[in-house]
Amino acid sequence: QHLMYSLSEIENINRLIDDKEKDLKFLEFGAGYGRTANILLSLKKNIKYIIVDIPPSIHVSTLQLRKHHPNLKIYHAFELDDRDALEKSIDENDVIYIFPHQLKFLKKNYFDLSIMIGIINETEPKTIKEYMKYVNITSKNLYMKIFKYSGLPFSFYKFYRFNSRKDYFIPKEWDQFFSEIGMESDLIYHLGYKIN
Repeated sequence: QHLMYSLSEIENINRLIDDKEKDLKFLEFGAGYGRTANILLSLKKNIKYIIVDIPPSIHVSTLQLRKHHPNLKIYHAFELDDRDALEKSIDENDVIYIFPHQLKFLKKNYFDLSIMIGIINETEPKTIKEYMKYVNITSKNLYMKIFKYSGLPFSFYKFYRFNSRKDYFIPKEWDQFFSEIGMESDLIYHLGYKIN
């Protein structure tokens, strides 16, 4: 079932990027146990995959990716605190893990696609706003998979709607390429944006 979900995500991701293009660069926010990263690394060659995450999911996804992709260079760049050092680690490795505060060191317009699957359904608004700021700076496209409607856990004040750019701090300049109900449930939406 999870493989079917992944293939559905890949189908939408391929609508936002040139599938024939080589050396694609991905930025994923919150990789969970590494399901999406695993399938993209399996299907696409010579890609750079940067994962922004926090413990404990970092440990889980790292174990999964090392198990399924033993030939890839996977690096935790958490101790790096400047742009040059991070760029060097990206050049020398295939999969690089960073913490959210290191987003400021990433190159402008470097990524072909940023990926957010489920993560922003459970994130504070100020963090979503910060993430979208860096997506706008670093990426050419954004793929999101979100609940149709969701509420911030343990909160009685914040709700997110799939069709509200304001809720997710999506700039009006971005072109919405698609907004579609997922095959998983009519409560899940796939959203794709071209970043201008």
